[in-house]
Parts: sequence; structure tokens; C-alpha cells
Amino acid sequence: MQAVIASSCWNAIAKDGETFSLQLDIGLPYQVQGVEFEEWACPVSLTPLFGRLADIHGCDAVHALALAMGLARNLIQQFLQDGGRLLADDGTEMSIDTILPCVADH
Repeated sequence: MQAVIASSCWNAIAKDGETFSLQLDIGLPYQVQGVEFEEWACPVSLTPLFGRLADIHGCDAVHALALAMGLARNLIQQFLQDGGRLLADDGTEMSIDTILPCVADH
């Protein structure tokens, strides 16, 4: 990902007890060239769970960015539902609403 515009990192514990840092990176939305209608895409990665995911497409830059954030929220929510945990630096457990509170859950 060339231009990261937002990132966050959390302490994570997998269902099996493995601890790791979970890094979310959101890239700069860009206009897709060579299509007959306006289309934008936004890079997103969630490392080490998924690494760089396919760029998320939308009808404009804000739409693509919102969809990328929604995907990140859904993937983190799935990690938590599967028994994973996210911890703040002081060791307190964090919920999806704590780390991505303004992103709609779709």
C-alpha cells in the first residue's frame, strides 16, 4: 500500500492464546481508470490476520473509504466472535465499538 492515510494497532490474543499486534491500515482512495462510469477504490489491510485485502470499490471516494472501514470492522468483529480478544495497553479488553465506534456494522 503506497499511501496510508489512517492506521491503528491493537494488542490481540487469538482463540488459541497466541498474542500479536493487529495492524489496520487504510489507504488513500483513488479513482479507477478505464471504466465507463465513475468508480473509486480504497486499499485496506488487517495484518497479520489478512494482510492486504482487495481494494474496496465505491461510487466516490467517501463511499469507497466507508466501505473499506466497514469491511475492517466486520473482519475484526468476526475475530472477536471466534474467540479472539483485543486489549488496550493497560490490559483492559476492548470491544468493536471502542475501537471503531463510528463505522456502521453491515
